Amino acid sequence: MEIIKYRSKDKEKEREETSEERHLRHKQRRAARAKTEDGKAAKTPHGKHSSSVKVTPIVMLQQMVTLWTERYYSFRLYIQADLTRSPAAAVMYSNILLNQEQLGNNLSYFYGKSTGNVWIKFLKEDVDLLRSLVSLIREDQGLEEQVMKCNMHTKDLADFVSGINPYLNGHQLRKNWRAFHGHLSQEAQYILTGKWTESSQESQKARVVAVELASLFSVAITTHKKIPCSCGGKEKKSKESESDKSGKEKKKEKSRKSRSRFNDETKPMELSLAAPNKARPVDFSDLMG
Repeated sequence: MEIIKYRSKDKEKEREETSEERHLRHKQRRAARAKTEDGKAAKTPHGKHSSSVKVTPIVMLQQMVTLWTERYYSFRLYIQADLTRSPAAAVMYSNILLNQEQLGNNLSYFYGKSTGNVWIKFLKEDVDLLRSLVSLIREDQGLEEQVMKCNMHTKDLADFVSGINPYLNGHQLRKNWRAFHGHLSQEAQYILTGKWTESSQESQKARVVAVELASLFSVAITTHKKIPCSCGGKEKKSKESESDKSGKEKKKEKSRKSRSRFNDETKPMELSLAAPNKARPVDFSDLMG
């Protein structure tokens, strides 16, 4: 049995304990600390607990981007596995469904659990429609009817979320949602035909649209719920020390004296300049098209 000497907090007395007693003492201390932290924790839109994270527009945008980027990657991996008839397709499909639940929990944090459950249902139906579309692409069958179903479902989905949030543009949401479907479908067709460069380009376009959807949702929810942005700029300025202020004033005074001495020694030149023409606005539409 190992005997360990340790000094207590008051550092006045020293006692001996066995290694088992020391292990038990540390275990009790960790349990007490964890209990305290759980009591102070606050729930975040991810469904997790954190004692330091506050809901701000920046944090919310980061969470939205993370979830929508995960949605994009999950769809892409599923498409690749399904087209190659890999057994990993089932795992990828379960990851997609888990991501839809996380997106629903994010929305339920702001609009209630019932609204979040309806949103999860819409998202899972959208997953099944896109899954069927990929299967039709693989089997080289007619896509017109399935594309029409996807577009109708996208309209219902956009009407639902724009109904609970008036700041969410339903037309823009439908446009981006259909673009997301279109890029993923086009990527699947390029993969089947062996056009890897084109498939990579379509994949990057789908990722860009996913980030745009994240921004669309986060800005609309932030505006609707009036979530304040805690930048802390004014507080930093108010905490500026008096010594820093006096130092800045001294520099300004020194610069003013040097300018006045220069003006006394040098005569200014008198120039007559014509009024400059107004600058024309630059049109970047051709570059961004």
